[in-house]
Parts: sequence; structure tokens; C-alpha cells
Amino acid sequence: MDPRWVLVRLVVLGIPGPVLFVAVGLAGLVVFTREALWRLVRLARLRADRRLDRPLRRVGSVLVNVFGQRRLLQDPVAGSMHAVIFWGFIVLLAGNLNNIVAPLLGQVTLPVFRGALGPAFVWSQDVAEALVIVAVGVAAWRRYVLRLPRLTRSFGAGAIVLLIFLLMATDLLMSAMRFAQAASPAGGALGELVRSSLGALRPAAARDLYLALFALHDLSFLAILVEIPRSKHFHILLAPFNVFFRDGRPKGGRIAPVDFEDPALDHYGAMTVEDLTWKQGLDTLTCTECGRCQDACPAWLSGKPLSPKALMVDLRGALLAADAPPAPLPGGIVSEEVLWACTTCRACEQACPVMNEHVPDIVEMRRYLVLTEARAPAQAQVFFSNLERARNPWRKDPADRSAWLAELGVPSLDEVAGPVDTLYWIGCAGGYDERVRQVTRAVVRLLQAAHISFAVLGPGEACNGEAARRLGNEFLFQTLREANRERILAAGARRILVTCPHCFNTFRHEYDLGDVEVVHHAVFLAGLVEGGALAVAGTGERSVTYHDPCYLGRYNDVYEPPRQLIRAVGGRCVEMPRCREKGLCCGAGGGRMWLEEAPTQRVNAIRVKEALETGAEVIATACPFCLVMLRDGLADAGSGVAVQDVAELVAAALPEQAARRGP
Repeated sequence: MDPRWVLVRLVVLGIPGPVLFVAVGLAGLVVFTREALWRLVRLARLRADRRLDRPLRRVGSVLVNVFGQRRLLQDPVAGSMHAVIFWGFIVLLAGNLNNIVAPLLGQVTLPVFRGALGPAFVWSQDVAEALVIVAVGVAAWRRYVLRLPRLTRSFGAGAIVLLIFLLMATDLLMSAMRFAQAASPAGGALGELVRSSLGALRPAAARDLYLALFALHDLSFLAILVEIPRSKHFHILLAPFNVFFRDGRPKGGRIAPVDFEDPALDHYGAMTVEDLTWKQGLDTLTCTECGRCQDACPAWLSGKPLSPKALMVDLRGALLAADAPPAPLPGGIVSEEVLWACTTCRACEQACPVMNEHVPDIVEMRRYLVLTEARAPAQAQVFFSNLERARNPWRKDPADRSAWLAELGVPSLDEVAGPVDTLYWIGCAGGYDERVRQVTRAVVRLLQAAHISFAVLGPGEACNGEAARRLGNEFLFQTLREANRERILAAGARRILVTCPHCFNTFRHEYDLGDVEVVHHAVFLAGLVEGGALAVAGTGERSVTYHDPCYLGRYNDVYEPPRQLIRAVGGRCVEMPRCREKGLCCGAGGGRMWLEEAPTQRVNAIRVKEALETGAEVIATACPFCLVMLRDGLADAGSGVAVQDVAELVAAALPEQAARRGP
């Protein structure tokens, strides 16, 4: 029999109060322990993952993000509501500890709550409980009246809301029935009402009413305890651990490599839930199903089937299923359409209040499809083939990548005597795409105007392989990485300058280039302007809205330098509602640049709409992928608003003599 029904049986049988209290408490603890241990045992079956580096930093993260509720408070309404409930529970737990333990020890209150501290604690508890009741009302209104799409409306969610209300209301009424000492404002106000109401009751009846409230209060508490491990509310206990064990590596370097020399591997990527790590499993158990990740996901917003929330719920179901053998994840538990929809923009991870890590899960399942099953969308297969044959996405002649730069006086590395200070990595789009070549020309002009010694790698430059890795082809990525890394280190440059944020992130976090500095052109140019090495003249005040590239912003926290450049040329920054760490992806990340998508599901259309609603005269960015996606979106929208890279804005502001200056 389900131990929860023990509560009903005991009440029906009329068991004496103390015995009932102890029996109910033990039953609740048994259920809680059994359910919690079952889930922890399932986690222990998953792959190892070391997450104990920098313990003090991890503890600080827990204090700020769990107890300080930092991420939740970014949403003023929902965050304040949740914070009040969370902090109120902490206060209430102290009171419940006193209520439960003190009677068992034959005491009225524990020593810590006696003396001067007693009235102060009662006061804080009453205030906290009153605020929690208000917050619970707001939560119920948002979930069941406003019916916000991201919120789950299940029996469990509604039951928890009701139980929290009962927990707080009964404790407040008990405080009032103790005639609420003067130090207890909420209890005092209710106490006067209760005092007048109890006038008609005999002392025995008043005592029975108090005991009934006490029983309802403790039963509510134990019911919550029983429900916690069975539901999404397990996050109440797991969130501190999930935050503590968050990935401590830089955000741009969290895709784990595959050891292709490991003889123990009989397949690559995540085939079943047992191929995930215990931390990935912990993510699923900690998911609050709040839907913040879903609201931030560009794939979901554009009508694709990917919901990061649903992904966590589905993986949790696979983790807790009793299948033998486990059901397959890609194409089974998680549809292939869901996996290929992801742009790996990390908006879901940025929004998650318990810091779940969704992107590595998706990449691992993509790896299984590509490396083990040889399954991928047709466009992805063409992309892989082009990289294998010509080392660029379009299968163009490698010599054409940078030969056209000779007319600008840009030397290739083999034309320079000795090592160069700066190796300019122009990238695939910067070398082949006619529109992005204009950005490359602008960067070259600015470097020459600032008298920077630089060269390009020439025909030896190849795709960095980042998109192949995010699409699941880890083997192709590692092949390209080793060849590129060898050429970069052989160049002997102190710095590698890149225009593409995807190149920037990959070289910085996934190539292991030692002491070679990796810098994005927006950061480098902002430093030149600020230091006076690059003089620019204002081009007249224009309103400019800046689109944050995901791999420059969310992955590497570069937000201000591009805006500094806009202001330096006289631009007036007009921000979109979703900007900086909350910026919306253009739709090209995660290899989506090379995949087709339905006209009604284009992410760039959403982003262009947001940009146009600012009324800005120019849309600026600092990524070739974003530039192309925004340009196409503007064309589809029939808009004449220009989209430019920040380097183009700065180059247009060069004094005429500097613009004509040679290398």
C-alpha cells in the first residue's frame, strides 16, 4: 500500500494525537527517503563527471544564485514572487523545527528561540508567512487565471500551491490563537479577531481547534515532503547542488571532446540516457519546468518543435524509466527534428534559474546520429563533404580565400620575413562571401590606418570546424583543428585577430593555442580607438541598434566594445528589448547557417522585426553569420534599413587621408 494512505487510515481509526503525529511523520519520511534514494541511485548509474574544481567559487555561486535568487530576480514579478516564497520557507522551516522537535523533547520551545530572540523570530515569521500567502496568490493567478503558456498546469503543481497556502495560513492562525504577542504584528492583528471569536467557545473547544490547526499544518508540511521527490519540486532540495556542480569551464569551451582512441567505446555520442553524465541527469531532476528556457529559445519562438523545458522533462522520464535495455534517446525519446532545430545559442542556459546545461545534451545526441548512425539532414551532409574536400563550406578553391587581398596590399605569411605580430584570420565567410568581404576590407583599412603589422595565412587557412562540431561531426572538427592549430603555432604570431565570433570562441576555448592571444576585431578596434592609435571622425548622429552575436556575447561576455565603436563614430545606440545576455539569436548558430528552414519558421525574421521596431536607421552587428542572416531577413521584410558590421561603421568614419593611407 502506498504509504501516503497511512495518513488516512490513522485518522479513520482515531489513533491518539501523539501516536498519530509520530506515525504520520515516520510515514512521510519513509516515502520521501524511498523516492529520493531511488532517483539518486539512477544518477549513480550514469557516466562520471568531475565537478569539484574551485570549490570556493562554487560555494559563492550557490550563495548568489540560490539563496540570493539572482537570476530569478531579473524578472521583477515572477522573481519577487519566487524569492518571497523561498525566503519565507527558510523562516518557516526554523519555526517547524521548533514545533516538531520541542514537543518531542518535552519542551515548549527550543532554547535558541527563548529570551530576546523569541519575539523577534515570531515577528519575522508572521511577516514572512503573510508575504508568502500573497506570493502564492500571485503564483496561482499567473498559472490558472492568466494561464501563462510557459507554466505547467498539472495536479501536482496545483496541489503544491494549495499546500503552501495551508502551511502558511494554519501557522498564522496558530500564532493568532496564542494571542500573538505584541512583537508579532500579523499574529497580533489576527489575535484580536480570534480573541473576540473565542469568547463564545469553551476552553476545551478552543484547545481542540488549535490542535486541529496544528495537525493540518504538520500534515500539509509532510504532504509537501512526500510530493517533493516525486515532482518538479525536487528542485527545492537539488538546486543548491546543481548550481554548485555547474560547469566551471569557460562558457565557450563546454563541449566535451571525444577520445577516438578509446577502445572501450562501441559507439559515439549519447545513444541512451546511460551515455549521459550524472550532472546531465541531475539537470533533469532539478528542472523546475518554469519555461523560462522555452521563452528564450529562438527555435521554439520560430515555431520549431524544440522546447528546452520539454527536453529536460523527456530526459528525466528516460532517466527514471525502468526500461531494460534503456530506450534510445535520439530519434526515440527525443525526435531528430528537435535535435536539429537547436542553434546552440545558450539562451536557454542563460535563462535557467537552476543553471541547467541543455546544449551539451543536444550536441551529444547529434554526435550519436552523425558518428554512429551516419544520419544527418541532407544539407549537413553536403556541408561535411565540402569541408572534407575543400576545407570550406562552399567547396571553393582554397587559393581564392585570400588571393583577392593582394590588391589591398595585405601580405600572406609566406611573403613576410620572420614572424608577424598579428595573424589576421579572415575566416570562410570573410574570404568567400561577397558581402562579408566588405567587412574584411574595412578591417584591413583600419589595421593599415593604425599601422598594425599583420599578415594572413593565405591558402593554408581552413574552416575552424566549429559548425561541424556543433552539428555532431566531432571527428571532422578534430581533423580541421589539428591542421589549423599546427599552422597557427608555426606562424609564430603573438596575436590572432578574427572577425567571426565562431572562430573567436573556437580558437580561444577549443584549440589550445598556448600563449597566443585570440582577439575579436570589435575588441581590438575599440582598444585602438580608445588608445588614440585609430583616429575617427563622427559621421553625423544616427540611431543604431546593435545585435549581439551569441558566440561573442553570451559565450564570451563581449558586450560593450562594439557599442563603444558605435558611439565613437557618433552613433546613438537604441537597444532592442532582447539585448546583451538576453539577446535573441539570428538563427545561424549550431550549424543552422548551413541548413534550410521553412519560410514560416525563420528566426532571422523575428530578430529583424525586433530591430525595425526600435526605429533605428542602421542595424549593426559584429558577426558575418549575423550580418548575412539580418540582411536576408531585411530583404524578406522589404525593408531598406542598412545592416553593417561595426568595422564598416568605423572605416566610414576614418579621415580621408587615413582612409587613403597604404599598408
